Amino acid sequence: MKRCIDYVLRIRIAKQNKHKNSMKYLFFTFLFLTAFPAATFAAEFRISPPFGLIHEGDTFIVDVTLFSESDPVNTFNGSVSMSSNISILEIRTARSVVPLWVETPALSSTGDVSFAGVIPGGFEGILGTSWIGYRAGTLFRLVVRAEEAGTGSVSFGGDVAAYRNDGEGTRALVTALGTVFSILPPGDVTKTISPIGDTL
Repeated sequence: MKRCIDYVLRIRIAKQNKHKNSMKYLFFTFLFLTAFPAATFAAEFRISPPFGLIHEGDTFIVDVTLFSESDPVNTFNGSVSMSSNISILEIRTARSVVPLWVETPALSSTGDVSFAGVIPGGFEGILGTSWIGYRAGTLFRLVVRAEEAGTGSVSFGGDVAAYRNDGEGTRALVTALGTVFSILPPGDVTKTISPIGDTL
C-alpha cells in the first residue's frame, strides 16, 4: 500500500514539475518576443566611399546605390548633396538598374543632385553567380573632384523616399547612408577619371 502511495505521489510531483516547466517556457517565449519584435526590412540607399586615399585635386567616383531585399520597391526619389570642398564633374547613369527616370539625376541651382525613378516589377537587389542572395544596385554614379583638403562628405537629403511594389504605392521604411572621408593635401600624383561617354 505504501509503495502505491509513493508511486502516486511521484506521478503528481512529476506532473507539477512538467506544468511549471511549460509555464516557464511560455513566459520566456513571451518575454523574448516582446523584447525582440519581428524584424522589419527597409529600403537602403547608400553612397559608397571613395576608393583609396584622396588628395586635393583628385578626381574620383562615388556610387549611389539601392538595396531592398525582402521588401521590393518600384518607385523612389530623393536628393544628394556634397560638402563645399567637393565639386561634381559628371553624373553617369549608363549602368543604372533604373530603366525609367521620372527625374533624371541632374545638378540643381543649389548644388544638389535631385532624382526620381521607377523600376517596373519592383527591385530587391542584384542576383549574381558569384555571391549568395542580393546585392545593392547602382542608381547612378557621381564623378567628383576634391577641391580642398579637409573633411569631405556626400549625403542624402531629407526628401529620400521609396514605395513598395505592392500595387498600392505604400511608402517603405528607408535608411539613407552617406559617406564621410578625409581629403589630404596635394600629393605627388593626381588621380583622374577618364570620361566614358555617358555623361548627362
